[in-house]
Amino acid sequence: MSILDSFSLDGKVAIVTGASSGLGVAFAKGLAEAGADVAICARRVEKLESTRKAIEEMGHRVIAVTADVAVLWQDDRLYLLDQRLLPRREVFIECGDAATTAAAIRAMVVRGAPAIGIAAAYGVVLAARQRFAQDAESWRHALEDDLQVLAGSRPTAINLFWAIARMRELLSTLTGTNPVPALLAEAQAIHQRDRADNRRMGD
Repeated sequence: MSILDSFSLDGKVAIVTGASSGLGVAFAKGLAEAGADVAICARRVEKLESTRKAIEEMGHRVIAVTADVAVLWQDDRLYLLDQRLLPRREVFIECGDAATTAAAIRAMVVRGAPAIGIAAAYGVVLAARQRFAQDAESWRHALEDDLQVLAGSRPTAINLFWAIARMRELLSTLTGTNPVPALLAEAQAIHQRDRADNRRMGD
């Protein structure tokens, strides 16, 4: 008998990370049996397929999410899939600066360590673009405040601090030229590395 048997989750939405592991799969199925619609998260969507099918067979809505689809950089803008609304609705929130990116991370719009780190890296790009446009001479000082805002968005997220440290290290090597192209390339490299790691782990 599961602890979930003692109450009903009808009409509720549950988000399960690590849903490709044995424990994660069991937990996701238990939540579905209790009546919840479920968003299952893992590094690779392919690893979630059997769990998704099993939950659908129970008659509940389910969506599989990875960092590949949770964080998008498109047309020089950052979009985060609002995982609080899954699986009922797929809504992307646009983040235009460090403050809105940090607010989204803090509000649990984006979840999962890799996705949080990727979002933070793009948040640094947005902050640098804004600060450099405001003052091409003294943008570094204002940018440091933005880095602190991003770091404070999820104090326990290791990937977030790793990503910010990596972007900060790159910043230390840049001269007075526009920092955005180099920072964007670095953020995209972090994102691509996560994609590569996901595929390698799934092979």
